[in-house]
Amino acid sequence: KVKFTPNKRKTIESILWAFIDPLIGESPEEVNELRNYRRLIALVANSKTWQEAVFKEHYDATAMEFISAIQAVLPEYEKSDIFWGFNFFLGSLTNTIAETGRVDRISGGICKSSDLKSASVYLVNYTTNALIGENKGR
Repeated sequence: KVKFTPNKRKTIESILWAFIDPLIGESPEEVNELRNYRRLIALVANSKTWQEAVFKEHYDATAMEFISAIQAVLPEYEKSDIFWGFNFFLGSLTNTIAETGRVDRISGGICKSSDLKSASVYLVNYTTNALIGENKGR
């Protein structure tokens, strides 16, 4: 059993925030300015055609930098656990940045898909718990 220190947790959270923050933006103006870019990413992220044509060339190297950073924090983990964890993070992130309104409907308005800051906090906590948890794929 691996012991997870608060420092490991904070480091993983920092890595995930470093990935999310440029997509969300800091100020309300930036959040608004980046909206169409986020929607474009959400639209094409799950397309095999776009994965081969754009993501492979322009985004995969960046993703590998983040995966490598997580692996450095969790060297005792199987690489497959980190790759799957990051893949699930990306899927959740692309669903979140699409701002579809689904969470608004299913929560009866308690949650707002347009509240990307709150959604990101949940996503970072969820992903960090999943990465350091004991529910591994094997």
